[in-house]
Amino acid sequence: ASTANIFVAVPFVINQQCREALKVGSAVQRAASYLSGKSGNIYLIELHKHEDSDALDARACPLYWDATTQETKFGEPASIESSLREGWLFDLFDSTEGLVVAPAGVHFRKSSHKHTTTFLRAANALTSSAGCGILAFFALSQLGRRIPKRVFVDTAPLLSLAFALMRVARAHGIWQDDVPARSFSSYGGLKQVGRLSASDIILVSASTSGSLAKELIKQGARRESLATFYFLGTKEALRPEGVLCDLTAAANRSFGYQAVVNYPA
Repeated sequence: ASTANIFVAVPFVINQQCREALKVGSAVQRAASYLSGKSGNIYLIELHKHEDSDALDARACPLYWDATTQETKFGEPASIESSLREGWLFDLFDSTEGLVVAPAGVHFRKSSHKHTTTFLRAANALTSSAGCGILAFFALSQLGRRIPKRVFVDTAPLLSLAFALMRVARAHGIWQDDVPARSFSSYGGLKQVGRLSASDIILVSASTSGSLAKELIKQGARRESLATFYFLGTKEALRPEGVLCDLTAAANRSFGYQAVVNYPA
């Protein structure tokens, strides 16, 4: 958004296969010709492993068309700015109408027992393999290479995202096998989850306070193994750790929703 660049993301295919595919045909040549007058570039989004740690990094590798040799060449990958990543994930959420606003005189009752006029329906972003793939890709880049024993999700629709996460991890040689995944039904299922292990990965769909993540940490979850996909804050709430996309409008970017107001039951 707001750039003249083209970014190519192929979450379920390893970096080398993507590069080999982009060398074939004339797609890069045609795109480079189109972008030359717009000061734009083409980038391939790749998942990079750190040699000295379990960390992963989503990077953008520039692609060039060499008119002399008539072939596609690759530059040095660089980390993707968080504002760009969040802009993509915001667009995915917004274009699938994930924000639901109650009509006048109506409140939503959330699983945390608070009331609000705004509801985040993150499941709307999971209605395509492309949506699941890009969310899983960025979640994995944040969670790192730790191999979990279990994957927990806060709502049943996120099971599709858990499976996408496993597929991305296997495709990039990070996990060898699938792991058990289950939904704990948000706040109502915390008691049934019991004590969490440091090797568990927990995926939270959306939050307006970060309180569910705090409860999960109290039950043994590691902060580094917990990812919240979408967050829309109140005027008082600070952005929690582990959030992939902050939906809240800010002065330093061109997208976002107004802060929500939570009311006691």
